[in-house]
Amino acid sequence: MDYFDLHCDTAFELWKGKTGFQNAPLHISGDKLAQAGFGNFIQIFAVWSDRALSGDECYANFFEIRNHLLGQLDAAGFLFCREKRALAKDHPRKALLSVEGARLLGNDVFRLEALRESGVRLLTLGYEGISAVCGAYDTDAGLTDFGCRVLEKCEELGIVADVSHISDPAFGDVTAAARRPFVATHSNSRQVFAHRRNLTDRMYGMISERGGIIGASLAPQHIAGDGTCLSDLLGHIRHNVETFGAGSQCAGFDLDGIASVPRGFSDIRDVPAVYRMLTDSGISKTDADKIFYGNAYEFFMRNL
Repeated sequence: MDYFDLHCDTAFELWKGKTGFQNAPLHISGDKLAQAGFGNFIQIFAVWSDRALSGDECYANFFEIRNHLLGQLDAAGFLFCREKRALAKDHPRKALLSVEGARLLGNDVFRLEALRESGVRLLTLGYEGISAVCGAYDTDAGLTDFGCRVLEKCEELGIVADVSHISDPAFGDVTAAARRPFVATHSNSRQVFAHRRNLTDRMYGMISERGGIIGASLAPQHIAGDGTCLSDLLGHIRHNVETFGAGSQCAGFDLDGIASVPRGFSDIRDVPAVYRMLTDSGISKTDADKIFYGNAYEFFMRNL
């Protein structure tokens, strides 16, 4: 099978542990990828803006994390993609770069230009609490005036806005202001499990109608809470596919960014089992191929 995942935190964990990628004790490593046996593999690696740090500290750390990651990925045979020409190349392992949490911008929208030059092609606007950009899911704060400028600058530069983690009011502000498709890289269905980090059907529909995509997350607290099993993820994906079709659903499993995983899942080697679980449940192979690769690939070929 081919696999395109919208979000992982492996970059931060590699940097924090000063760890090499090949044998990393993480959800994703070179060894584990080889054992997973994917045909084509594309991963969006997020650089997290640590909420405990200042914006300036996060910004300085970004370049260290990015450089450490790219050195490791180059040694592991990844092609780092900045544009659709690279994404379209026949190469078995590809990587794109994102930033999770716009805290690193401080109050300087022009930092986005340096991030884009460094290869960033997605920006998760919030993470937790209230930032200079917007309120996160645990608040009722919307997009700030600075946040509106950030969104406008992202669209000017070709950086895709990611609405995972942001508050309901901020989501409404993004939909009102956005002129280009936006995404939710790692968010589940609030209809299936009522957590504020999840998307309502209305949110999912608005992202889909505008040409965006949504990645299902493996975070147990967003799937079913305590005692989450891997099979519980099926309820989220099946609800979204049955309600909206298979054209926007993707995977954004948040590996190496979650404290625990559902029972029945250990690391990236178990992704093919999730694929089989979907097809065994009645989702067609055609739709499963879209969910695990095709939808994300086509989105970035249109928007990268």
